[in-house]
Amino acid sequence: MQKKTVIRIMMVGCAAMLLTGCGIPKEDYDKVVKQVADRDKEITALKDEIAKGKEDLASEQAKSRRFEADVSVVKDEVKKVQGELSAEKTKAADAQQKVSALESELSTSKSEVARVQAALSESETALKELNGKYQNMVKRWEQFEKNLVAVKQEINGTSPSPVVIETSEKVVQPKKEAGNLFDGIK
Repeated sequence: MQKKTVIRIMMVGCAAMLLTGCGIPKEDYDKVVKQVADRDKEITALKDEIAKGKEDLASEQAKSRRFEADVSVVKDEVKKVQGELSAEKTKAADAQQKVSALESELSTSKSEVARVQAALSESETALKELNGKYQNMVKRWEQFEKNLVAVKQEINGTSPSPVVIETSEKVVQPKKEAGNLFDGIK
């Protein structure tokens, strides 16, 4: 900037020397003065443009710093979210392990329920068999009592025929000799 000013002063000085000492025509002098004035205007315009460019540069640098600050904030937020995501992944893995453990327990429980149901079914079958045997025994006992009464009556002289109840087992008819066993019962 100082160079340009020095150059301008030198040009004006040279022009003045030429005018005074050489006898330069006024038209040439005016032409040179006009060129110097034009150059001064161009220099002023360029200085204004440079000043405006510096202002724009400062503005853009300020924007850049704000963007850098925003980027820094976003990076911090991303790190925070990544940390939270990592924690959630850990929780999800723990939950998955718990689900697997519960599924295993459920499977074991289902197996246990199936085993207990099978045992219950076997018990019910055995109970039905025992109930059937009990009913058969009750019928046989009743038949035995009726046959016993018939044997007593036959021994006493009255002879009703024994009552036969149908069962799935073979019924044995009392023998005549069985009366001897009951002689002492009268």
